[in-house]
Amino acid sequence: MQTELFSRSKQRFSDAPGDDIALVVPGLVHAVLDGATDPTGKKYNGESSGRLAARSAAQALVSLLLEKGPRVDMAQVGDALSQAVAKAAQQVGATHPPSTTLAAAITCPDGFRLVLIGDSGIRLNGSELFQNDKLIDDVSASARIAVRTRLAGRISDFDKLEIIGRRISYAGLDAAVDDGILTTVEADAVQGEVIARFAPLLGTYCDDLEGFLRGGIRVQPRFANDALHPLGFASINATPPQGFGITDQFVDCADCQSLEIFSDGYYGLPEGNRVANWETRFDEIEEEDPHKIHAFPEVKGSSSTEFSDDRTVLCLYRC
Repeated sequence: MQTELFSRSKQRFSDAPGDDIALVVPGLVHAVLDGATDPTGKKYNGESSGRLAARSAAQALVSLLLEKGPRVDMAQVGDALSQAVAKAAQQVGATHPPSTTLAAAITCPDGFRLVLIGDSGIRLNGSELFQNDKLIDDVSASARIAVRTRLAGRISDFDKLEIIGRRISYAGLDAAVDDGILTTVEADAVQGEVIARFAPLLGTYCDDLEGFLRGGIRVQPRFANDALHPLGFASINATPPQGFGITDQFVDCADCQSLEIFSDGYYGLPEGNRVANWETRFDEIEEEDPHKIHAFPEVKGSSSTEFSDDRTVLCLYRC
């Protein structure tokens, strides 16, 4: 199969690498790993904790497949990658828990094994989508947009509005009140709106939703790899991946004309299956909803200096 790869940091005017890692080993595996953004901005030997996690997991995946073959048990995949991330974090003394996703097409003698851990995605033959979006991200996006709506009337600078919105998403509503960004009444109103929307999905876990909104994304790791909680999500970090967000699907070679493997920095799917199609669709969405508050609600929006996220797409197709 022919291969095309494109990877772009969220930084508009810098060549510094982002948190995504693309893995291309013909005959073995093609993958995209999206390291979680470190909100502290700290670097370890020049790497963010997200990129450290993605790189370490990618290296571990290659070693595992070379040793065990393409049919290696899914639990072994998760354990090996998480152990590699935990070891790398310990070696550098990472203060923010490194984690990453995985979307991989593992080459088998008779086809491809599609493996997902987290919310990166794979599209088969330009039509069949494999992607596991996280409920907790929908909650964060909803809260961010509710906060932004209240701040927009008194902050006209879009970049400043984005920076403040990201800070509140990370630190939570309590911190926004303590910093004087929101009043207690405003914070309570945001919390009420979000809880009203998501409470039917959480049932007896609704109290945890309030705690998450008050504490922000910084407390999100408590839900990682919690297989029982509705806010739980599978993640490659220091613990074995489990719960929502794990896919292990085989595709016969005869049924596979194209594969597109991508990180969640792309917010809509293109008509075609080449890199140029993905970038054209990305540009269209940036024009339509740059702040990611309307048709494409997200945890972060774009600013004049940053896109909302790193983005990577790996396209495989038959000529």
